[in-house]
Amino acid sequence: MLTRMIIHGLLAAMIVAGGAYAYAATVQPVSISFHQEHH
Repeated sequence: MLTRMIIHGLLAAMIVAGGAYAYAATVQPVSISFHQEHH
């Protein structure tokens, strides 16, 4: 039971971290190029 909870927690953490990384990777270049174009 405990190991299953730990595994599910790790999977959830990996999914959240992966989603946050993908979000940052897609949003930051767009915002940087946007700011550079409008200077």
